[in-house]
Amino acid sequence: MNSQPIDTNSEGPPVRALSIYTACVSGIGMGVLFWAFSRIALFWPEILPFLAFVILAELTVSTDFAPQIIFSMSSIVNFATLLFLGPVPATLTAMVGGGVVTFTTEFIEKQRKRARAPVWQRALFNISVFGLSTFIAGISYVCFGGKVGVVKQFSNSLPMILAAVANGLLNAVLVIGAVAIQTRTSPLKIWKRNISW
Repeated sequence: MNSQPIDTNSEGPPVRALSIYTACVSGIGMGVLFWAFSRIALFWPEILPFLAFVILAELTVSTDFAPQIIFSMSSIVNFATLLFLGPVPATLTAMVGGGVVTFTTEFIEKQRKRARAPVWQRALFNISVFGLSTFIAGISYVCFGGKVGVVKQFSNSLPMILAAVANGLLNAVLVIGAVAIQTRTSPLKIWKRNISW
């Protein structure tokens, strides 16, 4: 799930607030991306199939449920990457997915002729949201005793559940924050209307 700001051409407090919010999230996300790249050298051969799967998953995105929210299936691939390879490769896989989903929805939205924020701004935000939520999920998984590469152990069950909750919750909070600022709507209303199902 990700946000896709629709109109940033008008001036005013919500536009400035949205720009500041997305810049902060993107800045933190880019920091995590650079940190992850500095630690990924050993994983490249193993990560390639997961990158291919995440790109395919991002081709299934939908904006039909809510116009400002992107729903995608890539979190399944990101979670599998976490379980088999660990938090850092999963974070990179998620960030690649965030970039791909931006360009996939760019094509969809051009056909609907909606006014949009610049594609680079949406790409940075989406990459960051995907990456940050997956990174926190990965850290949660490891901190609560989850073993990377050994998926079938019963002792991994609780860490898997906690990681999934952390991923979904952070993703939802970051996206709802952007949509709430953009639409001047209460975060609780956005949750109930678009996500709680």
